[in-house]
Amino acid sequence: MAPANREMFDKFIRLVGAAFVNGLGFQWTNKPIGYDDGKAYIAVEMLSIDTQLSIPSLVTAAAKRRTGDEWAFVFRNMRERLDGASS
Repeated sequence: MAPANREMFDKFIRLVGAAFVNGLGFQWTNKPIGYDDGKAYIAVEMLSIDTQLSIPSLVTAAAKRRTGDEWAFVFRNMRERLDGASS
């Protein structure tokens, strides 16, 4: 990946992650729940519902599909899951 694209990708990861942190109360983490292969890792997590989302994976999947529907789908499902957990 070209350095200019890497910087843009990093900023976009932060933007998408911030939507989960600020919108749903997730928190940033760099510790994977499962297997740790020692590679750099960044995700958001909600410990109360035992959920962790890899933001770079979400961004990559959505970019491949060329749509923002992926983020909207995940965000909507997490909001519903959180609403159900607090009921």
